[in-house]
Amino acid sequence: MEPASVPVLLRKPWTEKRLLKWLFVFITAIASIQFFQNYLFYNSSYPFPYLQYITASYLSFYTYFLFVPIIFKASKFAESKLHSIAWMILFHLVVGAMLSAAHLLLIHFIGWLQVYQWSEESFFSSYLFQLSKWLHFEILIYGFLVFIWKGLDYMKWTQLKQTEETAEAQKSNGNFVASIKVKEGGNISFISVNEIRWIEAYDNYIKIRVNGRYFLVRQTLSSIERALNPEFFQRIHRSVIVAIEQVESIRVDNGNYQVVLSDQTPLKLSRTYKDALEQQLSK
Repeated sequence: MEPASVPVLLRKPWTEKRLLKWLFVFITAIASIQFFQNYLFYNSSYPFPYLQYITASYLSFYTYFLFVPIIFKASKFAESKLHSIAWMILFHLVVGAMLSAAHLLLIHFIGWLQVYQWSEESFFSSYLFQLSKWLHFEILIYGFLVFIWKGLDYMKWTQLKQTEETAEAQKSNGNFVASIKVKEGGNISFISVNEIRWIEAYDNYIKIRVNGRYFLVRQTLSSIERALNPEFFQRIHRSVIVAIEQVESIRVDNGNYQVVLSDQTPLKLSRTYKDALEQQLSK
């Protein structure tokens, strides 16, 4: 059971989808505060221009929200391709400046459509003024979102590490899991390891195959391998673990090895794990 002191927001695993949802809530709250401030402190004999202030408050924030997936993709690219801190900072400064300029151009265009017939200033000169006024602030927002992404990535890594440490502790004590907790449509259930046919790696998840169905579990393949009894489960590929009792035969297809299950499902067999599997099958 988790301690009561743990905030509710931190009790569930953080995913990109969940982060985007809370960013949307946060952005809506900030935009609402800005709109009501404008309404409360409006001082003019003219009627309050709802459309103009709704555009200025909500659309300016929501249009930036559209750039958030691009920010996450840029962060993934920098993490995987750039291994120097200096290059990563330079990359984010360039991307942040480009996205910020694009965002300011978009909201300036939206605002200009409302006032262009009364404006004496050209579109681009007023846009350059907006750049000089808000570009540094927009780049700070970009950096804040990159920081959030890094925090999410760190939490994912921490969750996977804790899972692996738990599995390692179970193995050192000679305790192997008898069932695995899975989520399906918001419901939590447990599947017996005796029902498992094979398990495969799937990004940051594992895909557990059970009688024509599969379940996604946030765990690494290495951690689940350590949690399963090696007498009944064998790794046959860097991304596949198979239940030994499900293996019917091993065959060679154009020089490549395959494991054939009892339902004739073929799975790749790496030469690295071939001898170990044959030993298990000969017992």
